[in-house]
This record gives sequence, structure tokens and C-alpha cells, in this order.
Amino acid sequence: MDSRPRSAARLDRHGLSRRLLALLSAIAVLGPGFAGQAARRHPGISIPRGYRLVAVQELRDGVFHYELRGTSFAQSVQVARIPRSAGLTVRPALSRGRIKGSIPRTSQTSAMCRSADCLIATNADFYYVTGAPVGGLVIRREPIASSSLGGRPHLLIAPDRTMKIGRLRLDVEMVSRHPVRVETAVGPLVLEEHIEDEKVVTVIDGINVDRGKNDIVMYTPRMGKRTTTTGGGIELRLDRVGDSKLRLGERATYKIAAARSKDDSKIKPRSIVLSGRGDGADVLARLWDEVERGAARAKVRISVSSPSSIVGAVGGNPRLVKDGAVVEQDADSFSLSRHPRTMVGWNAKGDLLMVTVDGRSREARGSSLPEAALFMKRLGAVEALNLDGGGSATFVVRGRVRNRPSDGYERRVADALLVLRP
Repeated sequence: MDSRPRSAARLDRHGLSRRLLALLSAIAVLGPGFAGQAARRHPGISIPRGYRLVAVQELRDGVFHYELRGTSFAQSVQVARIPRSAGLTVRPALSRGRIKGSIPRTSQTSAMCRSADCLIATNADFYYVTGAPVGGLVIRREPIASSSLGGRPHLLIAPDRTMKIGRLRLDVEMVSRHPVRVETAVGPLVLEEHIEDEKVVTVIDGINVDRGKNDIVMYTPRMGKRTTTTGGGIELRLDRVGDSKLRLGERATYKIAAARSKDDSKIKPRSIVLSGRGDGADVLARLWDEVERGAARAKVRISVSSPSSIVGAVGGNPRLVKDGAVVEQDADSFSLSRHPRTMVGWNAKGDLLMVTVDGRSREARGSSLPEAALFMKRLGAVEALNLDGGGSATFVVRGRVRNRPSDGYERRVADALLVLRP
């Protein structure tokens, strides 16, 4: 912004008109948030055909917020471009810090942004009527939830801030120790030795998701105050030992403290609950019996890992752009009808693109999924993922909603995608 007055002074020395000087000075005073034709000169993005740039704001060095309008039809789009070189952290946020619980369970995207003092935010994954996100969720390496639907695409965030779109896989391993007495004959003598035999239980089928009829699911305090399980089975309470915590790539130590042959167990702040049903219940019942008899130690080690090295993950659906090409969408009403949409992607430089398309109004028609995919490609995205839309579609800058949600107010959602201030 400071370069404009100096440029204006140089132009004055070359004898250009005062009217041009006045225009340049006005732009300088308006600063990075000015609107109109001048904003189109250095947009930093490719403006898709059928749109014009009506406003641009530089939020910090190289980080821009753009507002686009349709030229041939009513449309309003908010775009954020966050260069990879800006070094900003992108992180999912979970509404009220839990998957399920008492009403109100969800919260607004703007509230989650303000709580984290974020720069930019959009709503993120779809969610159930209970307020639980449909996909999996990882925040700062903490496994919040596995995906309730296999094969669902997720935004995966690596430790070096690079991203990819792929399946979220969380593998849970529990290791229990079993004392074994070994006798060895040395001539007339029999030597007795006690060793610890480790057994690995790898049948834990999910984290903070609904339990299937033969599953073992691990419920952490992120689930809420209770497991909310139904259908019978057994639930073991494990108390955390020391300061170890569940983080991807780390081991946490727990002590098996109690068993309960009922559903909907309470989850204590420093505990987890292993809930089994059917075949899963049989596995947990045998483990509890071994602990009670002294055939197994009460202390166990639990670790959660992922084939992808990630610090964050959040779900969406469907994938819009892959390897620079538009992904063909299903021919159903969800795909072909125009609705408000929220998308995330990045260009060939690795610059993050966060987009919200308004809809269901005279000022904005919304977008079908094929149109959304084409828009993202023309915006420069080489990878893009659709997030929740409709009345959930929300675009926030510094805690303030900048788009027009179709409900006429900001809807509460399950989670959000935040760009954090340094």
C-alpha cells in the first residue's frame, strides 16, 4: 500500500494529469480492501470465465480474500488464497470439542474461528442430526474420530503443511502383557524363569463412531460424556497412566480398571472405554477374565497410527479435481441441483484455495457439483474437495461472516477448517 503514493509522486514529476493522481491516491487510501476495476489488475488468481472480481483484500503478506460476481447469471463467491510460502497453519476444529453430547452440540464457524483467533475459516464436513461429523477427524495428531463411511475422501494435512486428498485410515493397536513361567532343565536342576508374553489386539474397529454388531470401538473423552451405545455387549473402562496421551505415532499406557455388561457407559476425563458387541464382546470378555485371574496384566499399551504421515484430517465428499482434471460426478439431484457450496483445494504452487459459493437467493443461484469442479479448475486448482454446503456454507474472515448464508443466519456446524494466525 505504501508504494502507491510514491508511484503517484513519480507520475506527477512526469507531468501526468491530476485526475489520475487523485484516482491513484484514492486507491491508496482505500488500501487492500478496495473494490471495483482497480482490484482486477493484480488478483493473484485466475478469474474463471463468467465471473468478475469486485473486491480484494490483502489480509497479510500474500494472503488474499477475493469476492467474485457472476457476469451472465446471479452468483456470489468468496475465495481465499493462502500461499504455501506464508507459513500459516491450517487446522480442523471440532465444535465444542466433542463428537456428541447435550444440546447445543454444534457451534458456528465464526465462533470456532474467534476461539482460535483464526485469520480465515470455512465450514467443513457434513454431519449427522446428532452433530457428529460424517467423516473422520484428526486435530494436532490427536485421533478424534475414524470415518463412519469407508472410502470417503478426506483432506489430509502433513507435518510440513503440505496436503493431499485421500482415504483416512486410523489403525488402533492394543498390546497386553501376559506373565509366563518357563522351566529349563540343567542337569539335575530345574531353573524357573518368569517372562512377559505380549499379545496384540488389532480388532479395534473404530474411534468414537457407532458400534457395529461384531465390533470393538474405542471411545475417548472427545466422544462426550457417554458412549451412547445400544444393543448389548461389554464395555471396559481403561484409566490413563501418567501423562501419556493418544497421539498418532505415540504409545499411551492405560490400566484396565472395570468391566460393565451394559451399554452407554460414562467416559471419565482421563479414561477411555473399549466397547464390544458380538464377536468383539467375546474378545473383551476374555481379556477381562484374564486380568481378573492374573493371567494378564491390567496395564496395556495403545497406539494409533496412519499409513499417511498426518497431523490433521477432515472429511468431505465428493472429490472435485484430481491431478488437474475435473472429476466426473454422479448424475443425482445432490450433484446436479444448484446449492450453496464450500470447497477447498490448491494450485500447482501449493497455494491453498478456500471457496464458498452462495445460493438459494436472487443474488446467487448456487452451483451444481460439475459446475463447482469446473470453477475450481479454472480458479487454478489441481486438487479440490467438496465440503458441506447448503445452509452450512459459511466464509469467515477474522471472526466475521463475509458471505450470505442461505438460511438468513449462520448455521451451527460440526467442524470447521481454520487458517491460523502465526
